[in-house]
Amino acid sequence: MSVRKELLLKDEECERLSKVRDQLGQELEELTASLFQEAHKMVHEANTKQATAEKQLREALGKIDVLQAEVQALKTLVLSSPTSPVGELPSVGGGGVKTPFRKGHSRNKSTSSAILGTQPDPSATQPIVRECREVGGFRGVSKAVQAETSLGANCCHVQVDNQLFSDFKTWKEEPVLDRSCCFLERVYREDIYPCLTFSKSEVR
Repeated sequence: MSVRKELLLKDEECERLSKVRDQLGQELEELTASLFQEAHKMVHEANTKQATAEKQLREALGKIDVLQAEVQALKTLVLSSPTSPVGELPSVGGGGVKTPFRKGHSRNKSTSSAILGTQPDPSATQPIVRECREVGGFRGVSKAVQAETSLGANCCHVQVDNQLFSDFKTWKEEPVLDRSCCFLERVYREDIYPCLTFSKSEVR
């Protein structure tokens, strides 16, 4: 009896262990499947991110190429286009060369043609026009200075009147609208008044 009872207990123990084994095997399979699914999901997300990054990189490189082409085109356009009306300025250097005839009122020589003196760096005269435009009280400050700046930027041999440049720097430090100022007096006398003086009486 004792042996049979012991065998029954052994059978029950084996059955219980078999159930535990089957349960652990099922859990292991589920865990393995879950790990494979998670790994597959991570790989898919990584591939998607890589593809998106590569696409964005190609788009960025394409935009860079387009921008570089536009910049190059703008540079070419700027270099090929005249930046100042040189043809309308008085001829420089003498030699008997006459400017082309233009219909209408022609402007007299003014501070724009006062080019006696030393030759300044064109980059040093460019801030003059910008400084003049920033002064709100006098918007029409000397087209002569602008003409000298444009002419100096395009023609290396052009020279600027040192006295005019000195008067302008003095006026720039303390801008006034008084015509007794040397700079403004010269602007009125050589730039404004000649434009308001017409040789034909019917246009006065």
